[in-house]
Amino acid sequence: MRQERAARTRAALVRAAATEFVRHGYAGTSLKQVCEAAGGTMGALTFHFPAKRALADEVCGQAAVLTEAALLRVRTEAQSALQAVIDASHALAGLLTAQEVVLAAARLAREGTSPRRDWQALWTSVLRELLDRAWDEGMLAVEPAPAAGLVQCLMAGIEVHVQTAACPGRQQRQVGEQLAAAWALILPGLARAPHHTYLHPAGTSR
Repeated sequence: MRQERAARTRAALVRAAATEFVRHGYAGTSLKQVCEAAGGTMGALTFHFPAKRALADEVCGQAAVLTEAALLRVRTEAQSALQAVIDASHALAGLLTAQEVVLAAARLAREGTSPRRDWQALWTSVLRELLDRAWDEGMLAVEPAPAAGLVQCLMAGIEVHVQTAACPGRQQRQVGEQLAAAWALILPGLARAPHHTYLHPAGTSR
């Protein structure tokens, strides 16, 4: 019973920390704010997390686990490397809209305050690998490096849009539709003909 209560307290603190990091960033978040948001005490917080850095580490660690699982599914299920890039962008957008820890990890990475696991570095390494494969497959009309830069800019825009969204669910469906529309515009210039006609801008799952 005591272990269950401790686990619930820890989970509540991580959720509260993620929310505060999303709203205020690392520098603007205090342990007192996290305590108040979680409805706990400073003693309980410092028992589980002795410093703010430990809280950020846990938030980013949970985000990394979710992101790695999503990217693994994409790499396993996509029919081509370039389709996997598209699917990965949709998977990341879905995590940003649905998982507060992922959105918090994204902001910490953008601020340069990520602890051990940098969320952006995690997915950009997979992105580069997939684009290298797409180049080797003869599907890319441009070299992998500028293609990677384009996709990173696209995802940066998605992240900022989700960060500033004020409605419940952070407009998950709308974000997916906007991302699909962007891919529909990008693919004719990114993929060699006729490959772009076989790709799904809205992602394989759709």
